[in-house]
Amino acid sequence: MLQRAPLDPVEAAYLAVAVIIAGARRRFPVSALGGSAVLAFLYPLSTGEHLLAWCLLQICLLSFAIIKPRNQAIVATVSVGVILLINSGLWLQMPVVDPMSLALVAWTAAAGGVGSAVHSQRGYVQALEGQAQRAEATRRAIVERELVEERLRIARELHDVMAHHIAAINVHAGSAEANLASNQTSSLQSLQRIRSASGEALRELQAILKVLRTSDTVSGTAPPVPDSSQLDSLFNSFRALGLELQLSGGASPELPPGMPAAIDLALYRVLQEGLTNAHKHGDGKTVVDVRTGQEKITVRLVNKPATTRKRVRNADGQGFGLIGMEERVAAAGGQLRITPSPDQFVLEAVFPLGVHE
Repeated sequence: MLQRAPLDPVEAAYLAVAVIIAGARRRFPVSALGGSAVLAFLYPLSTGEHLLAWCLLQICLLSFAIIKPRNQAIVATVSVGVILLINSGLWLQMPVVDPMSLALVAWTAAAGGVGSAVHSQRGYVQALEGQAQRAEATRRAIVERELVEERLRIARELHDVMAHHIAAINVHAGSAEANLASNQTSSLQSLQRIRSASGEALRELQAILKVLRTSDTVSGTAPPVPDSSQLDSLFNSFRALGLELQLSGGASPELPPGMPAAIDLALYRVLQEGLTNAHKHGDGKTVVDVRTGQEKITVRLVNKPATTRKRVRNADGQGFGLIGMEERVAAAGGQLRITPSPDQFVLEAVFPLGVHE
């Protein structure tokens, strides 16, 4: 049986160095493990104070395996096991198959295995946290994008609704003012048209505000939106403003049934905004050509600018009307082309059939 030797200053210094090395294991895991292994190899591991040094070596190995990847932990565990086997054979004269030698290897393997398991568990938890953070960031990005798209959609609706009706009110108000003294009947008709246009604007504005206050999924009803079935009413409203319309074929266009709602609404809004711009900036005449093919619907509006100044303003798109039209047509899968020139202003929208929301 091994006899316990009294602790001398050399052994005390040895243990002190081992404790210092073990204390630095988290900040310097590689250096701490290497220093502990060197101390274990250079000094016999016996009982008593030397058992403490052996425990500190195992602690350094455990910390190393927790911090470092698995492949490095395996190499470190095997290296420490070999060092302890050599140490036991060199200092204690024990064969490799001795139970104590095997116990040293088993404890070393356990320390490395536990450390690797903790490392894997921490990596798994960090991966889950990272995945959750990415999912939350993606969700927030989607919500923000939907909010921006909804604001743009509402802005387009407000512009399309108010621009047309305000233009009508402005024209009829001017007519009523001009004819108030000479032709009261004409002034009365203009005032009636102002009341009709303002009432229609209020109804459409209330429909948009209702969307802002309630959720369609909760109420179960969608806000009313215009479509191509109301083109005759749209054309007549501009004729009442004094705009001379020339329709292709001499009548309202015949559109295919069952068009996607996005194309139906976009087609109506393009005609509404295009005619509003033609009335505001044109010479009072507009040609509307709507052609339906097997694969696409083409909407074309042609008018002559009233003045060069107004033409340039419309062509440069200083307002939001042309921008809104371009966004609507793109959302419906189509393309918008605007061709200004000194002689005429051409607006053309092409919608491919079969594009659904």
